[in-house]
Amino acid sequence: MTKARYCTVLIIALVTSNSMAVMVAQARKPRHAIAPATQTVPLPLPRPAIDHPPAATTPEASPAKPVETTPPPPSAPAPSPTPSGASGPDCLQRLRDRGVVAEAATPATLPDPRCTVDQPVTLTALASPGMHVDFPDKPVIACSTAETFADFLSQFMVPLAKGSYGQPITAIGTGPGLECRPRNNVAGAKLSAHGQGLAIDIAQFRLGDGRLYKVGSPTDQRDRDFDRAVRAGACGYFHTALGPGADPAHDTHWHMDLEPRGSNGTSRFCQ
Repeated sequence: MTKARYCTVLIIALVTSNSMAVMVAQARKPRHAIAPATQTVPLPLPRPAIDHPPAATTPEASPAKPVETTPPPPSAPAPSPTPSGASGPDCLQRLRDRGVVAEAATPATLPDPRCTVDQPVTLTALASPGMHVDFPDKPVIACSTAETFADFLSQFMVPLAKGSYGQPITAIGTGPGLECRPRNNVAGAKLSAHGQGLAIDIAQFRLGDGRLYKVGSPTDQRDRDFDRAVRAGACGYFHTALGPGADPAHDTHWHMDLEPRGSNGTSRFCQ
């Protein structure tokens, strides 16, 4: 090998060796960890309320000064109305409002001091649109009993007869109403509800076609069904409802009364 060529090779080797040394040194330098950039995610804007647009901004008003007032003097409470079915000065008027033809009654002196009637009235007829029922016996009963009796007839019995027989009731036989006597006319028995005008009987009634219906003398199944229905309906209006089959004393009439029953005075007894 010539001396010139040898020098050239030596120079190339030295250059190569220095380059590699530089690369190794750079590779050995410690690498610094790159901290991840902190990113702030923007929050979404609040959604507007549906059907509720933002109200216009107005200047805030100054609070008003309280106004001193003098309270009005207390007034007297209004009187409570007398409930239906209760006696009172308007009971006779309530009967007339129901279409009942009645007048205040003055019973003769009764033999038993227990026989007292609260506002006795004499019934003559029940007359309202589409209905006219006469009471030929002109019974005397307490006004509150007359109210219940009128409601029972107009709301239940008369419409029931029209539906069952196709005829209106035109007259009802009631007997005297007020009777100062013991219960079932048994001596020594408790005073009858009739003795205080709390009871009314129905012994017979006449229909628009002239037929006379006698209680306790049914002629067919329709009459028997009508009898049971009348007594069941009366039990919803009165405290006591009796009729044929209850006992011998009621074989020929329906008895209805408002005599208090039970501890609360409103219990029912129906047969």
